Amino acid sequence: MQWVRDPTGRFSERPFYEEWELDDICETAVEKFFSGRLGRAFAPPLSDDDLQNLVEEHVGVLDLYADVIAAEGADVEAFTEFRPGEKPTIKVERTLSGDPRRRNRLRTSLSHELGHVLLHRFLYEDQWKQGSLFGGSSAHGRRAICRRETMLRAGKTDWLEWQAGYACGAILMPRSNLLEAVRQAVGQSPFALGERMQPPPQLVIQIARDFQVSEEAARVRLEVLRFAG
Repeated sequence: MQWVRDPTGRFSERPFYEEWELDDICETAVEKFFSGRLGRAFAPPLSDDDLQNLVEEHVGVLDLYADVIAAEGADVEAFTEFRPGEKPTIKVERTLSGDPRRRNRLRTSLSHELGHVLLHRFLYEDQWKQGSLFGGSSAHGRRAICRRETMLRAGKTDWLEWQAGYACGAILMPRSNLLEAVRQAVGQSPFALGERMQPPPQLVIQIARDFQVSEEAARVRLEVLRFAG
């Protein structure tokens, strides 16, 4: 990880992660949870209960039934709030948790918010310690507000959301497990996608089933890692 100038103005400098670093951070978090709490290696899919418990290990409060839309607007499905000296709070729009048809959206939202916690909590804490965030005030929190359209495909200029979006896929579909799943699906070692190639539709469907994610999430993850059959 390197420090680079933050053109968004959120901070004077922001963390720049190589993609392999993001994969390593997220996969390590999943592996530690399974080995430490469950006493076994992770094998996909990450169940709903295990995902929720994984998130709860890293936060102080997880509210799955918050009225996020009323507080933040119709296009917001979740947010993470950081406060100095406290574990973060994650709030998820209640209509996601209350509707089984929106299960994939709930899983995506939880893993995206966990991405913010894993990748960005230290950033806020360091700024608070330096007294350089919010004019040196330690009384206020800071929210990472996640909108529907940027949950999976934020542009890299919005680095905070892009990193959390990458983490979303890396938590639900850890790289080593995904690579093995692709090998199993195609019966050979996968090859890298060309610049204008798309993952084969049948591979997308199979990965979505194996990891219990939406086809859109599976497609984005395969594209990011340049995997093909």
